[in-house]
Amino acid sequence: MGFHRRYINDDDIINLFRSKSTQAVIDLYCKGADAIITSGALARKIGDLIERVDVNKIEDYNKISTTIARASYKKRMEN
Repeated sequence: MGFHRRYINDDDIINLFRSKSTQAVIDLYCKGADAIITSGALARKIGDLIERVDVNKIEDYNKISTTIARASYKKRMEN
């Protein structure tokens, strides 16, 4: 058995959010990895949110969605 590290950056989160959903982003952090290594402010912020909130509560789930959506919109406006 190996040790599975998952590297997550801001672009990974935004692309997954745009193509699938908030739940896919949460699953990226919570399923199938022994360690999460983040790169970027958004990736760190989402990781912190997922650790602190109850993703089964709608208001906490929406907080994660809103954070990603705002970052996605900002990135789109910069490009």
